[in-house]
Amino acid sequence: MNLLEISYNHIKYPIQLDQCKVLIGNNHPLKYLLMKTLFHIIEKESFSDYEEEHNTSASVLFNEQKLEAKRWSCYLAHAWFDFNEDIKLGSKSLLTQYTESALREIEFEDSFNMLNQSIQALNDDFIQEKTSKQVGNYNLDISLKGINIKNLVKMLQARILLDDCEIIDNDLDYFSKIKFQFILVNSIAKKNMEKNFLVVVEVSSLNEETYDYLTKEIAKNMYILILTDDLRCKVDYHNIAIIGKEFIDLNDECALFEKMIVEYGIENDTDALISKLNELFSNPIANKTEIYRFMYQ
Repeated sequence: MNLLEISYNHIKYPIQLDQCKVLIGNNHPLKYLLMKTLFHIIEKESFSDYEEEHNTSASVLFNEQKLEAKRWSCYLAHAWFDFNEDIKLGSKSLLTQYTESALREIEFEDSFNMLNQSIQALNDDFIQEKTSKQVGNYNLDISLKGINIKNLVKMLQARILLDDCEIIDNDLDYFSKIKFQFILVNSIAKKNMEKNFLVVVEVSSLNEETYDYLTKEIAKNMYILILTDDLRCKVDYHNIAIIGKEFIDLNDECALFEKMIVEYGIENDTDALISKLNELFSNPIANKTEIYRFMYQ
């Protein structure tokens, strides 16, 4: 079990996870605070003058080590992602990162080397002959650049197709857009095992199909936080954290005992605690009212 600890102004929010944690609840200000702190740290953003004046502090630790950009990449998958813009393959585009990772070994391909040899032959046999000019000791040299992974990606055209027809961002349904982002990041992670990847997935309602998609065959170096307001599938309670009136990781027995004693009158009894949690989250739809009371009262 790993420990992701997000701290803001000396208040710690510990999240215990193997590879995936579902953060359920509609305390959106707290969700926002956690994600703002996470991306602030990983992207090395500076504190504003206001934050410095008020001695704001923030940190993110993974197994007691700081998250650093050279060892970690952090992504947010959500429904408002703009594929129309991303598909232009700009320098920070998710699709650009994906294609660079997917094609990282292309320079070892014979056809790639043959392409560069053809470019060199075209330079020697035609381009330089037709464009070369000399003024005194000065020579004008014009030639085609050789192909490498960076400029090759700039030459690519990316499209999303449905039934052999090109579609635009608005044609993607809600869950497909989120899954598309996730599968791209998962592929990037599998090609870059020297780094760790943290993916935050925002989904309004988590159903069984989406949960299975997000948790099966994921890269070993990738960790997932799923933010949702509504749980509609069975999830092992160890993999759930509550972001309601207060923050509680259901894998934190000490915090749970306090909650269960107050809410349900259950004494410090591990078996009773586990039984109640299994009852609540084995069928979250049927127990929705009680889960709501557990989270928000």
